[in-house]
Amino acid sequence: TWDTVTLTVEYDRGDALVTSQLASSAGRVTLDAVLTGLLATPAYDLTTQLSNVDLSILSGDSLLKSSISGSMNIRGSHFDADSINGRMTLSLAASSLGPDSVDTLFAQVSATPGHFEADSFFVQTTAVKASGRGYYDVASREVACDASLTPLDLSAVAELAGFDSLSAEGGVSISVAGTLDSLWADAIFSLVAVQANDLSVDSVGGVLKAQLGDLAFGELSVDMECRGVRYNEVLVDRISLTSAMTSDTISVDLEASSGDSLALTVTADVVPGSATAVMLHDLDFDYFHQSWILDQPLVTIGIDSAGVTVDSLVLRSQSPDSRATIALDGRYAILG
Repeated sequence: TWDTVTLTVEYDRGDALVTSQLASSAGRVTLDAVLTGLLATPAYDLTTQLSNVDLSILSGDSLLKSSISGSMNIRGSHFDADSINGRMTLSLAASSLGPDSVDTLFAQVSATPGHFEADSFFVQTTAVKASGRGYYDVASREVACDASLTPLDLSAVAELAGFDSLSAEGGVSISVAGTLDSLWADAIFSLVAVQANDLSVDSVGGVLKAQLGDLAFGELSVDMECRGVRYNEVLVDRISLTSAMTSDTISVDLEASSGDSLALTVTADVVPGSATAVMLHDLDFDYFHQSWILDQPLVTIGIDSAGVTVDSLVLRSQSPDSRATIALDGRYAILG
């Protein structure tokens, strides 16, 4: 609801000046537009200013309580996709939307026939700082973009994940390239001082790669390493994981070590489903110099909601003076 609405239009042989202002307790919106050559080669320069706009008053939805201030400028010529040549610049000053606040937002997008480019993008909120750039070509359907993310306040993520507290320092760099029917995305992440409830990690780093066909996941792989993993009084010096996911199978190569007390290597394939199948190819385990290895490669483990089925898993001691084995075989119920 606006208390004040003003509109002024001046027109002369294909040229127009438009000025409008809306004002109320919901804030103030102004529009200034210069339009030329509307009867021949149209050109335009439009500027919209927002001042303390509260969407909850306009919509009647209290969840949209906000205070938005900023400006948007659109300047260019032609309106049709085959001839357009324009640029949009969006800038927000300190604003808020619900519980989130935006300290700064700046974006600049240009359009030429068959080509759209985000020249620059930057946003900083209470939760994250992000920047990026990219383009889309209509004829070739080619896409390319680069972005970086730096977490600032992870309280909202902690709530979604069920943590009482969550914090980390570092960032993520993302690159996407290809065509819409075959996109490749890489994410390089490097985080330090990760803390989630009683779990802490000195550093986490790695690379995640994804192949998307027609905007649906085709392949996904991750190669990552954690250092200084602590949970209560338990410390693991290093955990490394290499995993690849296709349409129906996840391959896992896991290594963990902690000084001279622990060394673990696991190689397996996982087929998720209502009954998950795990094909264990390799398992080496060393605990305080007591070494165990998988006696018979390719052990099948089935997991469902009611229990776990193990098909002849045998670990054999590698100590020269021992013939000890640990064997699991059969069905084991999950107590809950």
